[in-house]
Amino acid sequence: MSGRASDIGKTILIQYSIQEWDGMDGEGYSAAAAKRRRQLARLEAGLPRALRLPMERDRFRRKLLRTAKTDPAEITAIILKSYFHNSKRVAREARAILEQVTEERAGMKGVLDNLAHPNREVRRAAVEFLKSKNGMHAVTYASFYENTALLIAMARNKDIPVDDIEALAETSKDSLLDGEPMEALQDIAASLDLVKHRHRVASTLKVYVSEVLRMAPDLTRIGAYSEGVESSLKRAISASKSHVIDETSDIISQRRTEASIRGALAKAGRTLQTTTKDRPDLPFDQMQGVDVWAIARMRPIMQAVTSQTLAGNREAGLAALDAYLKDDFVKFFEEVRGRLDENDPSAQMTAYALTITALKLASGMLPQAAEDLYQKHLRALEIEPSIHVVPWPEAVLVAVS
Repeated sequence: MSGRASDIGKTILIQYSIQEWDGMDGEGYSAAAAKRRRQLARLEAGLPRALRLPMERDRFRRKLLRTAKTDPAEITAIILKSYFHNSKRVAREARAILEQVTEERAGMKGVLDNLAHPNREVRRAAVEFLKSKNGMHAVTYASFYENTALLIAMARNKDIPVDDIEALAETSKDSLLDGEPMEALQDIAASLDLVKHRHRVASTLKVYVSEVLRMAPDLTRIGAYSEGVESSLKRAISASKSHVIDETSDIISQRRTEASIRGALAKAGRTLQTTTKDRPDLPFDQMQGVDVWAIARMRPIMQAVTSQTLAGNREAGLAALDAYLKDDFVKFFEEVRGRLDENDPSAQMTAYALTITALKLASGMLPQAAEDLYQKHLRALEIEPSIHVVPWPEAVLVAVS
């Protein structure tokens, strides 16, 4: 390994394990962290043998699943190390356990976190697993993410500010987990471009400062160098360290809005799944007044989101929908939950109508996420194969006309 490659490897290792370090006494790991690492080390050492033996396999699987609830990144790393094991049985069992672990969002997030693991085999297995789940988009994403993580770690060693870029890279993971691979790719590509730019700016500034300092004695002799020059240099260095690129925070803000919308709609979908077995079909004139009022209140949000979408103002449309979901939508579901549990037909009709309408509004701005949520939570109630062709609920059309 070349000196540069060795330095990069050390940088990743430091970046990956820094969260484990307890700095209170300046001497090493805390007792709790040390105990935890010993437990994880025993799991890692025992995994290949346990997966070979039918008598131990189920017990070990349960232990891994329990530990994954508190240490998803570490457990997925341990399993990924056996993903390409020489023993076909061990590899097969490891992959089966990984499937179980990643049924939870935290487990899938753990796989994404391991795209920057210091162990090459773990990184390779993580990419292969993601490819099996998300297709070739995942390979491109993994390459961009690994390079971004490398440059972020190196930037920290040079005291280059990259907190905002790291936050954007983390946000890209949420987009990927929420079924938005193209957004995830755009964000991680932007992260990579931005961190490269920071390195170039820092390098240019360093050369400039070095050149000025080299010339300082000559400038002083001719009276051209003053405290003002030194002060300006200090301000330039300080500004470069504290500078945060506006577009980074703008992207993060927008992705958080999108995640908020997906979360609210997913929660409503899960509620309908557990309380409504058949598509509600209650005539509008038989619905309770409070439910009619809840549907009628959708009129302004339908107009706002539709007009913004048609005008191409995606960000404004998302903000309007998010505001509605956080307020009226959430309040309705909180107030109506008891009636839904009692199979109240008016409550079911209203919850269904509001959710379908909100999904259709979202589908113009978040097409893939809206479709995924429809297929997962509402497809069983509908005839139409896609949210994009589902008619607007009749109750909504009557109430807002």
